[in-house]
Amino acid sequence: SRALARERAARGDKVVAQVQTDMTGYRRGGDPLGVAFVADSRATDPKLTDYVMEVAKVYRDERLTLYPRVITGSECCSDHQSYHAAGYSAAGLIEPRGYTGDPQYHRVGDTSARAEYSKLQVTLAARIALAAGADLAELQQ
Repeated sequence: SRALARERAARGDKVVAQVQTDMTGYRRGGDPLGVAFVADSRATDPKLTDYVMEVAKVYRDERLTLYPRVITGSECCSDHQSYHAAGYSAAGLIEPRGYTGDPQYHRVGDTSARAEYSKLQVTLAARIALAAGADLAELQQ
């Protein structure tokens, strides 16, 4: 994503916002369905993050818990960071325990075919990203 973000910036592409959903499926036993917002201002735009969070409060499924930041683990280093570094406004949504909260993170067992992977959680996180994208698109008209 770094190369693509740099290429788009060099061409002067108009990118209104980059809303990233990455690693949103891991759900540790006993945890509620949830999604966290990347709060690291070195990798995201705090104003866009706040905006997406407000959109999420309106459009989220009531079963989904919203976390203003990850509760454990790492929140850095995904496509949102590449776009932010290229000068674009970016926000990131991630599973509540962060990238390193999943014991299978980047291992052979890091698949959707396991008990700890919640397809419902992924779907509900995607709904937030889509709602934010639609809302942002309407603002541009």
